[in-house]
Amino acid sequence: MKNNYKSMILITATVVLSAFSGLFAQTIITQWNFEGSTLTPSTGTGTATLLPGNTSTFATGNPTGIGWNTATYPAQGTNSGTAGVQYTVSTVGFQNIVFSWEQRHSNSASNRLRLKYTLNGTTWLDFVATTTNATNLRKDISRGFDNGRYIADTGDSWYIRSANLTAISGANNNANFAIRLVSEFIDGTNYAASTPTSAYATSGTWRFDNVTLSGTPSVGINAPEPRRITLGPNPTTGFMKIFLPEAGMNIRIYNTQGQLVFESKGLNGETELNLAKYGKGVYFVESGYENRLPYGRNKVVVY
Repeated sequence: MKNNYKSMILITATVVLSAFSGLFAQTIITQWNFEGSTLTPSTGTGTATLLPGNTSTFATGNPTGIGWNTATYPAQGTNSGTAGVQYTVSTVGFQNIVFSWEQRHSNSASNRLRLKYTLNGTTWLDFVATTTNATNLRKDISRGFDNGRYIADTGDSWYIRSANLTAISGANNNANFAIRLVSEFIDGTNYAASTPTSAYATSGTWRFDNVTLSGTPSVGINAPEPRRITLGPNPTTGFMKIFLPEAGMNIRIYNTQGQLVFESKGLNGETELNLAKYGKGVYFVESGYENRLPYGRNKVVVY
């Protein structure tokens, strides 16, 4: 669904990250989907860069399209916490920052990932990921955390990850904000491979897709929010039920090209849809009320 991407029209759209569905209505600040084999953001402004020593190409994304494939990681037993990627985004005008991304580990890539952040552009701090402030899902099952790091328990598979940075007040309204995703030793001495039966190798790769930094506007934060919908199954082969918490809500569904594929207004209760007719891929389900912003947004995968 991401192929032939031209331009997303989500710059001012709101998103509800499924990992923190009860938190805040989030607005995308910057997003990379790497379509067109470019590091230019698909939404907003910012820079995506390799850390020194790493190399990269572009490869298949999740579930299709393009992803950013990074390689040339450190030799075994060296330079823990120094290799990976950096995303630099100004959060001026936003608070309640949330970072989310999709990542594929190759079999021989490092199975421990640390998220680091900076508030001044030079000093890097460890984000301590836990079950209460982060998600680390593979096939909808949490793969857990190790001393604040994200765990990969197998290679050649996509992980859906996020970090809730709302407790870090310095991340709000910050022109110098940036995030790094780096590989670390598993035991203080050596890296471990993502697939337990494989050996760690410098040729192991990390691939990224749909990298998103979002927040809530610093002004107008008291605007009414839509009540949260629930939907499932997700992922789905096509059929999906949407449960609306109150009468009069509207539903809009977009594909990753920003094209509206379904819309219905003034709905009540439960709605059943078949997304299979639109094809396999990623869709965004918006829910809210006529002439009232923000709209809530949920991500759905059809396979």
